[in-house]
Amino acid sequence: MSSPVVGYVFGYGSLADPSDWLIAPRSDLPNGVYGTLDGFCRHWDVALRNDDSIHDHKYYRDADSGERVEGFVATLGVQRETGRSCNGVAVPVDSDLLAKFDKREGLLYDRSEDVSASFSEPLGKPLWVYVPRQGALDAFEKGLSTHSVWLPVDYYERVRDVFSRLDERGLQQFEESTPEPRCPLRRLELHRAPGELGI
Repeated sequence: MSSPVVGYVFGYGSLADPSDWLIAPRSDLPNGVYGTLDGFCRHWDVALRNDDSIHDHKYYRDADSGERVEGFVATLGVQRETGRSCNGVAVPVDSDLLAKFDKREGLLYDRSEDVSASFSEPLGKPLWVYVPRQGALDAFEKGLSTHSVWLPVDYYERVRDVFSRLDERGLQQFEESTPEPRCPLRRLELHRAPGELGI
């Protein structure tokens, strides 16, 4: 039986966590491949405006007050940068799973052209990475200049925990390739509308 794999998505943050792969592990898809992507640098500098109505299906609330946060919420992204690299997981995808990733990431990110030549291991299939849109980078800078952008503590800690479990040097490599956040951390809770699956 031929494999349904059409390529791989490089998980450099929460996408490196098997529990975040939208579907349960499948016997017809291989395991993810831990490795390094050259020519990219990771930053906590992507953001969305949390109080925009476009996010009514999924937004952040202050963990203490329960109120919807006004302003911007930051997340992780990568940018092309010669001489830099970042560790992560090449996640195998079939056409259906790739479409789900595109839908979920598409508000803030664009899927790159094939970057498999920059990965530390030969995969035999295309490798894509989600690169922040300029508007998402601009939103972060706007929030930073107005002191109205925050990075969720749980997300920050979750990503670090994921990399601590991926490889014996995973967290160390993550820290070496990822500058500390430029915005404050804040205790936020993600609120999803009924039936919202994170897509």
